[in-house]
Amino acid sequence: MAQPLYPYQELGAAWLAGKPHAFLADQMRVGKTPQAIRACDLVGATTILVLCPAIARSNWAREFETFSDRGRTCGVWLTAQSTVSTELVICSYDLATTPAGRSRLTAVHWDVVILDEAHYCKNAHAKRTKMAYGLTTQYCWRLSGTPAPNHAGELYPHLHAAGLWPSSYRRFIEHFCQLRDTPYGVRIIGNRQIPQLKALIAPFFLRRLLVDVVKELPPIEFSQVDVDATEPDIRRWFPAVMIDVDTPERIHAQIAEELQAVEAVLALTGAAKMGAETLAALQSRKTSASRRWVGLQKVPAIAEMIANELRGGAYTKIVLFAWHKDVITYLHDLLQAFHPVVIYGGTPPMKRDRHIRSFQKYGTCQVLIGNILAAGVAIDLSVAHEVAFVEASWVPGENAQAAMRVHHLHQTHPVRVRFFSLAGSIDARIQSILRRKTRDLTHVFDESRPATQPATPVVPNPFD
Repeated sequence: MAQPLYPYQELGAAWLAGKPHAFLADQMRVGKTPQAIRACDLVGATTILVLCPAIARSNWAREFETFSDRGRTCGVWLTAQSTVSTELVICSYDLATTPAGRSRLTAVHWDVVILDEAHYCKNAHAKRTKMAYGLTTQYCWRLSGTPAPNHAGELYPHLHAAGLWPSSYRRFIEHFCQLRDTPYGVRIIGNRQIPQLKALIAPFFLRRLLVDVVKELPPIEFSQVDVDATEPDIRRWFPAVMIDVDTPERIHAQIAEELQAVEAVLALTGAAKMGAETLAALQSRKTSASRRWVGLQKVPAIAEMIANELRGGAYTKIVLFAWHKDVITYLHDLLQAFHPVVIYGGTPPMKRDRHIRSFQKYGTCQVLIGNILAAGVAIDLSVAHEVAFVEASWVPGENAQAAMRVHHLHQTHPVRVRFFSLAGSIDARIQSILRRKTRDLTHVFDESRPATQPATPVVPNPFD
């Protein structure tokens, strides 16, 4: 027998079931997955495709077993050659965009397609977006607690596919975004026409906040902590130096050049909206060496602090997030006494599941160290109430997703989220910019009221 839903989840499931196109944007940990599963039962779906991040595949299979009244045959795709003959197919976005995956999935007429973490399809020109919206389906439901991590323009693919904005992307951003010409081309630096945007999305958008549906939820606190730098072993972390292909002097020169470039760009763009957009753009550019170096410089001081807190009984478990694999490895080495588990992009799916279970179930496993993208979505880490960002993503929405892994419906402790920054460096300034951007995004989606409300007055307003 299926596990019952909370009343507000039953209302959300009914809302989804009544809409061929819908975006369930409930805040993280409100429970979007059970609502989508129950909606599948309500519409009598027999062919269902769930597209999700790779780390969430096993969780979706377990959730269907828990919350569905129907005993569907389930196929979790681990390769693009996996079977598609089951009633329920669960596939990662990456596998779905391979030639074999795309051809097999687009050949099926689906009753329901669920796009989990739908902000993965924020770029209208990306392969995953074109693939997801090229499928034939009766119902297409999007799920994400961060519908547009950076700006309103990221809503365009969803609104266009739903027929709510049939015109072009360019017209959409000209209408709803603040644009500015920069040396790097036209940049989106903010949002505009917010009341009109809310009216546009209201028929297909539902958002409830955790604090509204769980009145006794403990608070979540964000803070920034400066630590002193420790010089990393450059021969260990830069193998080209070890094998004499490169020299420490050249590596240090590259790091200094990257840091100077970031300083110069922020000096041009400022510390407000445009500075945050620039950081997000720079994340995928040539800043890897300097960001990795800054992260490695912070690790010894952070590891010592965490170790002392765990030994002193300040808390029993902690989730550490980082960006680079080397930083994750370094943390893992220094925190061995606490039996840490690690999740990064290259962790095989079965090993990821095993590590998550160990952290959730065993008292000896006190530390989970995860890459922000690989471990920051679609999993429940609420056994901990401490979160620390050793490295933060330069896209604030990704940090928010990761932090909310511990702010669960059944969380009984106040949650503390710490962002560690390198004292006296540009890293501290960057954290400040990211916090302000996160606040701005929260204002757009959480503090304003929509032009219309859901039909049932018990359901809170989508933006409340």
